[in-house]
Amino acid sequence: MVARPPLALAAATWDPLARAVLDEGARGTVHSVFEQAVNLSVPDGRLIGVVGPAAGNGPATVVLRPSAAPPFLASGIDVGQVWAVDSQCLVLAVRRVSIDLADVRLWPATPTRRSVPIEEAARRLRRGRDLAAPAAPSGGLGPLLVAVEWHLADGETSSEGTERTRRHSRAPGGAAKSWADPLLARASAAARDLVAAWRASDPTGVGGAATLLSGLGPGLTPSGDDLLAGFLIGIERAGGPVFRPLADAVVAATTGRTTDVAVARVAHAANGLIEERMEAVVAAILSGDGRDLDAAVARAATWGHTSGVDTLVGLFLGIATVPPDLAP
Repeated sequence: MVARPPLALAAATWDPLARAVLDEGARGTVHSVFEQAVNLSVPDGRLIGVVGPAAGNGPATVVLRPSAAPPFLASGIDVGQVWAVDSQCLVLAVRRVSIDLADVRLWPATPTRRSVPIEEAARRLRRGRDLAAPAAPSGGLGPLLVAVEWHLADGETSSEGTERTRRHSRAPGGAAKSWADPLLARASAAARDLVAAWRASDPTGVGGAATLLSGLGPGLTPSGDDLLAGFLIGIERAGGPVFRPLADAVVAATTGRTTDVAVARVAHAANGLIEERMEAVVAAILSGDGRDLDAAVARAATWGHTSGVDTLVGLFLGIATVPPDLAP
């Protein structure tokens, strides 16, 4: 067998979570390996992602500098192998792969808070939805984008919105809709229940709806979990700190029901953390002059096969769920 040459890479950026874990002497095992990404398992159960430049910054993530390619699948890295940080290098595959951490820069995720009038945020949300819908791939929750018209009526109060949601027995948006696709039918009904339970501050109802969504659909992070992550961020950014029992109910619903990566992503979202490309969409809707909205939505929508659009469905739904009297 021909020996593989050593693979020497360098980290460009990491976030505070990754920096805190990948300290000198840290050790763990490899959780999963993909062509452009490796997930590292930490003894306490957390995951740290090491990704190529195209993936971009995110919570608990190290982004590599541009190179010919980080061909992790062909590098000799295997699930269960030990990784370690030694002399400012992350070493894997029995030291056949090294990632230089000496000059890595911190990506300080800066959460966006709404600073534009709620009517303007609603206008931009509708624009974002209209931009993302044509880019939706098959197999995900993209068709639900056209149904995101939840609770955007001017002047609606929290109590009015909650009562209207409880009476609402049709698809999102108010127009009667019967989804032929079982994935869309289940997601639509569960999302409706999620909104109703959230606005009623009902952890049991939130957990029940999240249970129906978690694990729904294919992929490393299934569509339903992507929706949940986006929803939590949308709620938090548009309405301020979330009611902790509700967020905890969402996280608890994912445990044992979906992939480890999806569980970690929803947990990060419950703590107000999301990928940089999604944060850019939030910023374009809720702050500034909105001129970056088109580019931000286009970039977010193309992430993964369905994850980008599925997360946008949840993000838009979460923003729209916060009624004007609860928004800051």
